[in-house]
Amino acid sequence: MRYLFAWITVAAAWGQTLQIPPAAVSRGSANLFRLIFTSAADRPVAAFQWELVIPQELQIDTGSVVPGTAAEAAGKSIKCAGRTEPKTGKILTCILAGGADPIQDGAVAIVKFSAAGDAQRGVVTARIQKVIGVSVDLKKITIADAGGAITIR
Repeated sequence: MRYLFAWITVAAAWGQTLQIPPAAVSRGSANLFRLIFTSAADRPVAAFQWELVIPQELQIDTGSVVPGTAAEAAGKSIKCAGRTEPKTGKILTCILAGGADPIQDGAVAIVKFSAAGDAQRGVVTARIQKVIGVSVDLKKITIADAGGAITIR
């Protein structure tokens, strides 16, 4: 775990990051997690596209992802489309866009999810992959994949 935090610190110093902080949910209940953006002052981001991979133990639908405070402050809206992969779980492809204002550090999305009443207890990983940012001057910015631990109680 020590190395993971060191890598995140280095990534944050040299470029943008999108992260999922740890969260927990009781079986048969719902909870939220946030996608947290850390920007780089020299490359402001105006829009994002990503895939959110939700393991089979968790349930989510496309309307369960809404803009976070940083996205709302920049006037952004979010739209997601979902598909299910038998081995992976649910994959939501999301676009966060609207206007040319840059997105500041903070929550860019809030994700509501639940665990089935019969879900196995333990830790699963929600992942963000294939993240692409668009700068205010319409240049592509690649952002590293990330994952976050979700504890099912």
